[in-house]
Amino acid sequence: VADIAAKSGVDFPPETLELGYVAVAPEHRGHHLSDCIVKALLKQHKGQLFATTYSEYMKDTLIRADFRSGGKEWKGRKFMLSLWLREE
Repeated sequence: VADIAAKSGVDFPPETLELGYVAVAPEHRGHHLSDCIVKALLKQHKGQLFATTYSEYMKDTLIRADFRSGGKEWKGRKFMLSLWLREE
């Protein structure tokens, strides 16, 4: 968490849990399955969460789940990553 906070320039509590990557098989894309997966995961958690992504599709999913982008993008292994935070 400290590494992500430093790279994004956003200070957030180190105990903040991460919503990990959500992957949908190519043949099932376009059916908003990532929304269903994220919604089911969020039902299990109360409190602040963070996520990182490079995917425009995932950014849209996070926006619909009330995550807000924060800070600056940084270079990941292959893509530019962004930080997303959700308050609960």
